[in-house]
Amino acid sequence: MNLQDIYQTIVHIGCRLANTPHGFIYAINKKQEELELKYGAGFYRRCQGAKHNKEEPSLAGTVWKTGRALSIQDIQHWPGRARDCSDGWDNVRSVMGMPLSADYGVIAVWGVGFLAVGHVLTEADSMILKRFGKMAAVILQHNADNVKIKPRPARPVYGLPALTGREETVLNRMASGLSNQEIAQELRVELSTVKTHINHLFSKLEVHNRAQALIKAWELGLIVKRR
Repeated sequence: MNLQDIYQTIVHIGCRLANTPHGFIYAINKKQEELELKYGAGFYRRCQGAKHNKEEPSLAGTVWKTGRALSIQDIQHWPGRARDCSDGWDNVRSVMGMPLSADYGVIAVWGVGFLAVGHVLTEADSMILKRFGKMAAVILQHNADNVKIKPRPARPVYGLPALTGREETVLNRMASGLSNQEIAQELRVELSTVKTHINHLFSKLEVHNRAQALIKAWELGLIVKRR
């Protein structure tokens, strides 16, 4: 996948988890001077390419500067809202933005919008979205660090990989942002057992690291929303 495909995948998966068709992702340039809306879904599609610097008001810019998630109950009356592309954004009322952070700081801002004023996510939904944000950040950082995917000969796909029940469980814990140690503790198994399951997943999905495994698993519909 190229970078634009990754942006699109992150937005659509995030929208699915938040149960809304409206989502966006801004990327921050290498000089840490500007962010740009790289992909928008729903009403945000109209605003793709919008840019902001650190001094301009916007929800994404605020999340970028603070490094913290931000929920606005009515974006139309929030003094820090962006002023460009109002014909699209004025249709969205409640908005949530989340920083995607790498080892060296925030690299992107991902978010979703809702048409109702005062839309409130449940605690379970908020936890799912935060864990998804961690996964998305890992994927973007791997791409930024130029992790190379070894080419493999093209071949037809005859069906989904046959995962065992335990492999599916480990895969979905990975998608929730848990580390190998946390997965082992939650499943009450040895760390080495978790690593073995993950190696089997890599082999069956034909990938070489977590980021690639999670992207491919999402595309194949192998990851479910945890409640």
